Amino acid sequence: MMIELPPSYRAFCEDDGVRTAVDHILESKSLSLYAGIKWRDLSAFHTAVLSAHQVRCEHAIFLIKFWNDVWKSACKKSDLGATLKALTVADTEKRWGQKLDTNTVWNKSWFIRGFRFTTTKSSFYAGAMADVDHVMLAIDYYDADGDQRTTDLELGDKWPEDKFENGYARTIKKIGRIRAGGVDLTHLCKAAGDALTAIKAHENDR
Repeated sequence: MMIELPPSYRAFCEDDGVRTAVDHILESKSLSLYAGIKWRDLSAFHTAVLSAHQVRCEHAIFLIKFWNDVWKSACKKSDLGATLKALTVADTEKRWGQKLDTNTVWNKSWFIRGFRFTTTKSSFYAGAMADVDHVMLAIDYYDADGDQRTTDLELGDKWPEDKFENGYARTIKKIGRIRAGGVDLTHLCKAAGDALTAIKAHENDR
């Protein structure tokens, strides 16, 4: 299964010039005209600003699609659905500690959704990330007391222990390489399924 990058974000990933221009515009404190700008260049200036913001928005939209193609699909294939309750956007932002607005998703490069088990009250957060050359998944698991338990999970070889950061796990880069403007999701879907299987096993042992 393949997923394609949106055109504007693909150009950002593949073209150093585009990337430099977009970064400059998005990092600017204001959208002031540059010194000495000519009348003939005014439309091009506004077009560049529009394009930069389009890259940022399409990046966020792509992450949602990537998340749905991998995590949503994995959740449907697992038998966890009856015991899971999806957190709202507001609750996910509060509990994860990261906003999901366009600017924050761009700067952090992560999209996250949270779930709570109605039986044990434990929870987990499933993430999707996109950089200029790869995409990545993340998983973070907590018990009912809010203690992080991700490192207790047997996640498999696509979630190596040396990729744990701040207690949460990330997939290895090589299974999510961006090639020719797209990503083969086969191994990432397997990694997501493995993660949910590990969470189910841990839940059953409690």
